[in-house]
Amino acid sequence: MKSPFLPVILGILVGLWCAGACAWFVYRIIFLMNFYDPNSMTAPLELKPEELVGEWERMSSERLIIRNNFTFKQIFVRSYDGYKFETSWNRWWVEKLSQGGFRLHLEGARNYASIPSELAERGAFYPAIPEAGIPEMPILFWDPFAKELVEMPHKLILQIRFLSSEELILHHLSPPRETIFVGEGAIYRKQSGDENK
Repeated sequence: MKSPFLPVILGILVGLWCAGACAWFVYRIIFLMNFYDPNSMTAPLELKPEELVGEWERMSSERLIIRNNFTFKQIFVRSYDGYKFETSWNRWWVEKLSQGGFRLHLEGARNYASIPSELAERGAFYPAIPEAGIPEMPILFWDPFAKELVEMPHKLILQIRFLSSEELILHHLSPPRETIFVGEGAIYRKQSGDENK
């Protein structure tokens, strides 16, 4: 027998999801003002792993420390409430794409740039809704450069690109419901190249 509260619960969940989506859209409008044309970003023809070694930063709230022994650490600090997440020294590796270009895989890292924190903490999975028979599902991200959908379960995948200034950057994939996610909030910039960090 179906619960009479099921439609109410589903209505509340849909309302919360819509409110979260609206809040995320406002955040994107306010904080991600410096936009780039994705067509002006080029993929490296060749890439040596040591080119990625060093410290990378995104909007002063997030750092990636990439070592030459194929380990990395992610440090994320949210300024308004002091929330902090830090990985241990996890594994990283580079994927060479058949259509050209490279993606960086960071095992155990979280995506705080293109999805809400609650979903990042779940490893990029939508929560299950047992009352409706909906299982936990991975979030699909759009890679605007490779033009394909990508799952990132319990890891972070970044495109490795060059800006028109020839600066090497690490670029987030687009969040759900968006085909292009560009701007300063999507980009990690290299701060140092000290491979002994």
